[in-house]
Amino acid sequence: VLLPYLKAGLATRIHMDLIRGPETPHFEVSQEEFRQSQVVRDCLYRAKNHATWVMPSVDIDEYFRLKSHVFPDGKVPQDFLRTGWDAIVKSQGKKTSEVHSISFLRFRFAPPPSGNLTISSSWREPQFQQRKGNRNQPALPKFVMNAHKVYDLWWHSVYNFDETAPYDIRLNETIGTLNHYRPPLHVDHHHDTFLATILDDQLAFDTSMLAEAIRKRFGEDLSSLMKRLSERHPTKSWVQSS
Repeated sequence: VLLPYLKAGLATRIHMDLIRGPETPHFEVSQEEFRQSQVVRDCLYRAKNHATWVMPSVDIDEYFRLKSHVFPDGKVPQDFLRTGWDAIVKSQGKKTSEVHSISFLRFRFAPPPSGNLTISSSWREPQFQQRKGNRNQPALPKFVMNAHKVYDLWWHSVYNFDETAPYDIRLNETIGTLNHYRPPLHVDHHHDTFLATILDDQLAFDTSMLAEAIRKRFGEDLSSLMKRLSERHPTKSWVQSS
């Protein structure tokens, strides 16, 4: 799956030797969170001299959705992930040099029918995600960071930054949100699918365009590609809709 993107220069594959955290009852984070902290720090350090805005922890089933009114002409450009952050900063009366991060909460969507692209799901929960999975922990935001101003971070926020950039801009749903789509066989989230009662099909309209882009990239239609990938990794059949 990665090979066409690697050849096109759109992706880089990085090998990481992740270390485990201390095995003591006084260690305050889980091993998963400890590994995540290593990944986002590596992302920050690699991006320091190459980029301004970086999304270090957004997952492959999460799509940032930006509203048009932050742009002067009222339209969201195709390259909004490159241009949108400066537009947001300007719309909030700030300068890029003053902002260390922009954070946003997530709307969770019901899983799509098996064999379909995740963004074809048109039903979401009415409110931002309130808890993490099926646990009682509160849901935390995702963010984009200003790599020039950030010194240290973890999976959900920046916590060490240049004193000249004291601001984190927290977006509300009138500006931008993160749509969290989930594979149909992801058992951790089946219990709350019934909570997705709001019709929200804005990204679903892009399904045909994305399917055509996939066909051009891989030289085969979507259903054939999904079938081939699921046969290669049958124990991970939930990736069919990723």
